Amino acid sequence: MKVEEIMDRDHVTIELPASRNEVLQLMVTKDVGAVYVVERDMSLKGIVTRKDILRNPEKDQVALIMRRDPVYIKLDSDISEAAKLMYEHRIHNLPVIDEEGTLVGAIRTVNFLRVIEDGEHKEPVELVMGRCIPVYEETPLSVIREIMEVSDSYALCVLDGEGRLTGVITEADLFKYAKVDESVNRIDIGLGEDEDKWTWEGMRDIVGLYYVNAVLSLPSMPVKEAMVKGVITVSPRTSISIAARKMRVNNVEQLPVVNVEGKLQGMVEDIDLLKAL
Repeated sequence: MKVEEIMDRDHVTIELPASRNEVLQLMVTKDVGAVYVVERDMSLKGIVTRKDILRNPEKDQVALIMRRDPVYIKLDSDISEAAKLMYEHRIHNLPVIDEEGTLVGAIRTVNFLRVIEDGEHKEPVELVMGRCIPVYEETPLSVIREIMEVSDSYALCVLDGEGRLTGVITEADLFKYAKVDESVNRIDIGLGEDEDKWTWEGMRDIVGLYYVNAVLSLPSMPVKEAMVKGVITVSPRTSISIAARKMRVNNVEQLPVVNVEGKLQGMVEDIDLLKAL
């Protein structure tokens, strides 16, 4: 099967120069986790994801936030090659270009779920699952962002005071509560230097410049108020195909793995399932 058969053709793009707010607006209105940066001829220049924005809360210009030279795949490639690239680079979005380097589509991990489900992969998820970073349900969202950054995770498992799994928090969930705080700052710039002999006895013209300092912030509310509750889980022996079906039907990108006692064992993500291909 070729990439062209499963890719999305309604990918979201933006041209430089552009601001973070413009990208945020696109992500919200189009319900996407990645925006592709292109030239007017649709040649690919970069990509901006939720993670890129969360990792650069103080930057406002897309040129400073985006990842340049992103991993991509050619239109006529096999889906197994696309799956390998996404699995090895741990990415959820893979741009598709034609022979001229023009962006023509994009593949998301969700595009593979039906293929994996229909492939009747009977291997248990315990063979491909990864770790799940646990956090206490009273942890503030601002701290959750830092934990995601340090652990390089986009989803965390939330536990109560007795260590029971009560929810999952993802980057997408954080985005629902993120806001841009704008404050006006003033700086004074001297037009002359102290050692400038042409100034009048050290007197200088002082110019007051005002600029807007915009920073992405999260409220101090506990994660239990923002997490996804009623979490869908799988056991270590659940087959990869069944896990893919659960993700597709329930529109989730990860499933916590718990044993028969309900104890958290790890997490299987849609990226992990790509190993089956």
